Amino acid sequence: MGCVCLVAWLAARPYQGIVLDAQLYALQAMAVLNPFPLANDIFLRFGSQSNFTLFPHIVAPLLARFGLESAAAAIVVTSSLTLLGGGWLLSRSLFDARVAWLSLGLLIVIPGWYGGCDVFRYDEMYLNARVPAEALSILAVCLACRNSWWYAAIFAALAAAIHPVMAAPAWGLLTLLLIDSRATAKFGDRAAAYVALGGTVAVALASLAVSSAPIAAHDLWLETLRSGTSYAFLQNWTLNDWLQNALGLASLLISATALESRTARRLAACCCMVGLIGLALAALTSVGRGFDLLLLAQPWRWMSLCRFVAVVLIPATLRATYRRDVPGRSSALLLGTGWALFNYAGGAVAFAAAAIWLAGTNLRGEVQSALLKGAYVIACAGALMLLGFGLQAIPLDFDNNVGPVWGQRLIDIAGLDGPPVLAMTLAWWLTMSARWRIAPLAVGVGAAAALPGWPPASTRASTSLGIRQCDMRVRELARGDSAVGRSALVRRPSGSVDDARTQELPVGQPVGGPALLAVCDDRVRPPQPVVVIARQSRVLNVAEDSKPDYPKRLSAGILHDVCEDPTLAFVVSGEEIPGYVRLAEWPGGGHYVFLYDCRQYRRDSIG
Repeated sequence: MGCVCLVAWLAARPYQGIVLDAQLYALQAMAVLNPFPLANDIFLRFGSQSNFTLFPHIVAPLLARFGLESAAAAIVVTSSLTLLGGGWLLSRSLFDARVAWLSLGLLIVIPGWYGGCDVFRYDEMYLNARVPAEALSILAVCLACRNSWWYAAIFAALAAAIHPVMAAPAWGLLTLLLIDSRATAKFGDRAAAYVALGGTVAVALASLAVSSAPIAAHDLWLETLRSGTSYAFLQNWTLNDWLQNALGLASLLISATALESRTARRLAACCCMVGLIGLALAALTSVGRGFDLLLLAQPWRWMSLCRFVAVVLIPATLRATYRRDVPGRSSALLLGTGWALFNYAGGAVAFAAAAIWLAGTNLRGEVQSALLKGAYVIACAGALMLLGFGLQAIPLDFDNNVGPVWGQRLIDIAGLDGPPVLAMTLAWWLTMSARWRIAPLAVGVGAAAALPGWPPASTRASTSLGIRQCDMRVRELARGDSAVGRSALVRRPSGSVDDARTQELPVGQPVGGPALLAVCDDRVRPPQPVVVIARQSRVLNVAEDSKPDYPKRLSAGILHDVCEDPTLAFVVSGEEIPGYVRLAEWPGGGHYVFLYDCRQYRRDSIG
């Protein structure tokens, strides 16, 4: 089962490279190494989140020793494996090994979306401080479940030093668990609920008291936040966002009353309270004024811990409810279907499961039978729908270029919403069931054979591939190589993508890049960006469109069009165009690109 989980992790969680927030975290780390001129970047000059975290100072020495790409990839992989390992340990400390392995598999194949607008997830595979903090937080919770409170506090403190916002729910959960374990004899299971309610009111009043009085620029600041970070305001969440977050809460609600282990039940109950507290505090920032401190704390992020713990508890919860009685079977079928359909109104199905579970034996016998039949129909329909999604994905064009053909097909299917959940559950049943003697060996051998087939899809911001299926050969050009098929892309102001024509590179000519080779039946297929744009000192990825109309050579005219954007400082390209250009190393030693100064091109346009 370990081989299956490893292959699933490689296929479903590829390393994404220096993209999105990774660019900002990389900038912070590079600014630690080179304060001038990077510290003058507008993102850092007037203060940033780097003032509240040790993460850039931890990353900076690794970046100096191993380079940006290698250090970032190592940190991301280590953080991801630590997070998954913490999930396995948490499940193993509460249940048997069979349940723990299924928990691990589900953590891999169920995306960790939380919050709104599909922005954040706890299993992000690019450089950021969130995932390391989440991994340390889960380890702290695991230690707390084993009554190692001092060690749990140490890990929670380390998480807070890396990302205070992401560590806040762990501290809240540890507090509730500690109070619950100490005050049960006097107050029963209600002690944690009383503290949670009182703590919510106290935090809201404290935030209202310490928030500064509104000034003239306050409304402008608030409007800027609403336009740039709309996901931080609950009124901007869509119905699907609420259903995604409700899925974890409904699952925890069932777990809190169904699991046999009291520790597991109290963990689910306290975690559910933490999530509800986070949503309540976030609601105050969305509908009221004077809660600026809460707005900066972003308590809606506490849902990340709820979803993670809910996924860990799914297998044991389904087993406990299904074995209980007829309403329990209905609840188990609907809850499992809800998680499999997590992106297709799964939260609504999970809440229906919670309602049936709480109603329990109060329902009449004929109603229980009808609900059970309906649950079976919904479960079968959901499974058939997800199976259809998987079969439809098989003949699609590749959207990656790693490994053998079957490896690419596996990655395509692993990226779908839902089918991997069925596949992981089936693999777990085959490998862990005592009735199938040959299945563990067959699955293990197949998974082990798949490991050397392709590496994790580690991509650079400037060298990621998006080449469609064809007879082709792809490799990277080192400096001074000679080959046919090198392509470059830029984005014009209209948003279209231009693909440079194939050209011959003479031996000895410096090659920017590393460049990409794509020879497909003598036609150049559109790769993803080789050109990136630098805003001040920040390097950003561009060019999302993978289907340009016609190939075009990168030219001065195209650069003039691109540089019409007054916020652009440079265009970074592996393509040399005579004129105002200089050679520079990026993103690391041995990789050369050409920098085109947009100010010069705009000056030429005016002249």
